[in-house]
Amino acid sequence: MTLLIAAGLGCARQDALVAPDPEVTFAAHRSGDRLVLDRLPSGAHATLAPPSWFHDADAPRFVLVAGGETRAGVWIVGRTRVLVRRDDATTSPRTAEVLSEWDEGTIRLTLFQSDGPTLGVDRFVRTRADGGAPLTPAAPLHGTYRAVVRDAQGAPVGWLRVRIDPPESRVYDGVLPAEIGDPLAAAAVVALDGEVAWIEEHGSGGR
Repeated sequence: MTLLIAAGLGCARQDALVAPDPEVTFAAHRSGDRLVLDRLPSGAHATLAPPSWFHDADAPRFVLVAGGETRAGVWIVGRTRVLVRRDDATTSPRTAEVLSEWDEGTIRLTLFQSDGPTLGVDRFVRTRADGGAPLTPAAPLHGTYRAVVRDAQGAPVGWLRVRIDPPESRVYDGVLPAEIGDPLAAAAVVALDGEVAWIEEHGSGGR
């Protein structure tokens, strides 16, 4: 993938953007302690960054910033829940949520949005070219893993993907229904990134 230099993401620090595949509706990659949203469903670029050093215990884990404006606050509750509020205040309305669970040793996600559909995400499986194995704590953390996204009736409506190619940054992308907003797409990346990081720290698959 080609690296582009961001002209400005609405924050003091500049991050390199990764040019997404043309087919995807959103894409992101990790950059240090933050996630760079190379493409959101709205077409915008954004960052998910920790709040300033001077914040209280109730502050969100990440603040979604696009065009110099805060679009959402993102809280991580335990290891299995990512909660999204309209801004970075705990009193602001909840707008989206992502739940992760381990089903027979593999990760599944459920995506909720206050004014949109609920989506289920199947287990992540390595592409055939990379061996076809599911993403588990024993899986090699190298290659491309992809999962089908389904609506409430179980029909496929999109997909999510993570590309792991150490020492390069992990890359997340996918195709989501048009009604899925930027904050929920960002929260899905946070949830998946957290699970992959947990496997990296605790798993036995190695690289």
